[in-house]
Amino acid sequence: MALFSLALTSTSTAAEKKLPPLIAVRKIAKDPAVRESFQKDPKQFLQDYDLTDQERKALAEKDYGALYALGAHPFLLQAFVMTVFPGDKRILLGEYVKAITPWGYPDFST
Repeated sequence: MALFSLALTSTSTAAEKKLPPLIAVRKIAKDPAVRESFQKDPKQFLQDYDLTDQERKALAEKDYGALYALGAHPFLLQAFVMTVFPGDKRILLGEYVKAITPWGYPDFST
C-alpha cells in the first residue's frame, strides 16, 4: 500500500509553473560547477529547462527585476544575484532591492 499517491493532470497550478525558473535559480546559486556553466554560456545552459521565452530571456540576461516580476522567490533570487554578480555585495544588495521594489510584495500562494 502506498503512503502517498500522486495524481497527474494536464493542468498546472500557478506554483508548478514557477518551478522551472526557481529550480534553475537555485541550482545556479548553490552549485559552483553549475554556476560556471551558466556564466560561460547562459543560453546553452538554459536549454535543459522548461522555461517560457520571458523566463529564458530574464535568466540569460541576469535581469533580476524581471525574474522577480515573473514570480521568482525573493530569497532564492537574492542568493542567485549575490553569486552571479561580482563586486561589493552591499552595493549589489541595494541595487537588488531597488529593482524588485516596484513589483511589490511577492504572492506566495500556491
